[in-house]
This record gives sequence, structure tokens and C-alpha cells, in this order.
Amino acid sequence: MTAPQGGKDGADPRIDPRLSERIDRLLIGSPVACALGITLHELAVDRAVLSLPFKKENVTVEDIVHGGVIAAFIDVAGVAAALSGADFETLRGSAT
Repeated sequence: MTAPQGGKDGADPRIDPRLSERIDRLLIGSPVACALGITLHELAVDRAVLSLPFKKENVTVEDIVHGGVIAAFIDVAGVAAALSGADFETLRGSAT
């Protein structure tokens, strides 16, 4: 993950580093995110910047990315952004 601008070492000071690590390890490191090649570039409260590389395995016809791949990418990005503002001490779980 590339740290966002602001705060110590470029990290958003409002995000608990343990929460950032958990998002990176469990969400971005999940089997589906790894298979799709999803990368987290920036994490700030209510904001997550991710990328999805073009892979021939993820297309339907010619160079059109499959809708399910796009939906999975949106799901991962949405959960990362939603969790970015969570309180690590009271966070007990999440589902997509």
C-alpha cells in the first residue's frame, strides 16, 4: 500500500495503523483481491484509492472486463473506504 499524504510518514493521522494493517492484510490480501491483482494505493477516512490491472483472464469479449470482476473491485473498494473510518477498538466484523 502506498501511504496517503499528510501525517507521520504520509499516513492519515486519523486512521489507527492497526486498522490500516488489517484492511491491507485481510481485504486487499484476500484470495479474490489477490487473484484480481487489486492494489491499495491510498487510505484516508472515508476514502480508498485502489487499482485493478487489466488482465486477459478477466475479460469476456475482446478487451471488455467482465462485469463480475468490476463488481468485485467495487465491493473491495467500498469496504476499504467504509472501514477506513471505523474505530479499531470496537470493530467486531464486517461482511460484503
